[in-house]
Amino acid sequence: MNEELVYDLADLFKIFSDSTRVKVLCSLFEKELNVTEITAATGVSQTAVSHQLRILKQNHLVKYPITSRIPPQITLKANSPLLTSPPCS
Repeated sequence: MNEELVYDLADLFKIFSDSTRVKVLCSLFEKELNVTEITAATGVSQTAVSHQLRILKQNHLVKYPITSRIPPQITLKANSPLLTSPPCS
């Protein structure tokens, strides 16, 4: 087995080990949302949502599009092969 693949899978499992993070990802599978909308959809505080989004962005699972829209809409990264279907369906 490829060592790099093993480490990548271990990192992926770490990302999915937090239930709040999974809730955030599930809410974003349906449509683009801003932080306020994610907070309403998940029932999680704005601070917790922002913290989890930062982690998801660092791991290239969500993106913040460059837009003049305030607040910006957050989307799942389209090119993430790890997220081809919702983890919560």
